[in-house]
Amino acid sequence: MRLQEKNWKELFRLSSLVETFAEPLKECEFAPLLITYARGLANFTIGDVEGATEQFSKLPRRDRLLDINGLSLSIPDEVPLTAEKLKRRAIIVTALPVEYLAVRTHLKELREDVHPGGTVYERGKFIANGKEWEVGIAEIEAGNARAAAAAERAIAYFQPHILLFVGIAGGIKDVTIGDVVVGTKVYGYEAGKVGDEDQFFTRPDLGQSSYALVQRAKAEARKEEWLQRLSSSSQQPHVFVALIAAGEKVMVGVELGITPQPSKSET
Repeated sequence: MRLQEKNWKELFRLSSLVETFAEPLKECEFAPLLITYARGLANFTIGDVEGATEQFSKLPRRDRLLDINGLSLSIPDEVPLTAEKLKRRAIIVTALPVEYLAVRTHLKELREDVHPGGTVYERGKFIANGKEWEVGIAEIEAGNARAAAAAERAIAYFQPHILLFVGIAGGIKDVTIGDVVVGTKVYGYEAGKVGDEDQFFTRPDLGQSSYALVQRAKAEARKEEWLQRLSSSSQQPHVFVALIAAGEKVMVGVELGITPQPSKSET
């Protein structure tokens, strides 16, 4: 089967397999290069571009091509060839002014950046743990369709490594004001069918967050360093890494007058 560069799961499985047989492969003269290449792929598929750059920079290559005893391998275009060219870039999108200002307070060297279409962004730097990110921030209108269009425009303009939508959400259970929720999956609860007796049979759309970002969120949730960024008067929040729901209307319990019911495909 031909390996497709954009099939990240396949790449990760291949790199893990090579790593598993690292010791037996040492008997082959090309094994060290192959293992280094596999480690670079493994870092890349989990979102560690810096780690991937470090591994690939150790390899004898011609531009993005590596030849190991007649085996031609390529380095993904998204990976800088040298660590000096590596520049971490992120976009943080918010829907409300208060959310935008909360993000803005954590950035340094802010400057205005105007899109050719008229959208006004700001760029700044976020520095922590000896690492620096260039961060673009944007305040967009509420609503899924408008948010999607604005996010697509921002992605095309900034060419970021990651994009985060940050803001205030309503909680149904378990959470309290100030808690942090990281969405692993996003259910669009609007889609469905209204049946007899005002029953609403959901057929939700589903979006999934980046595997690497979800893993990073879980790792940071286990630490306490990020809590130091909160004001001393803030109540210590809990972190939930779980699914969330998004739609065009706010769900206000029984006042909505529609009782969601699962579709047959969900039971």
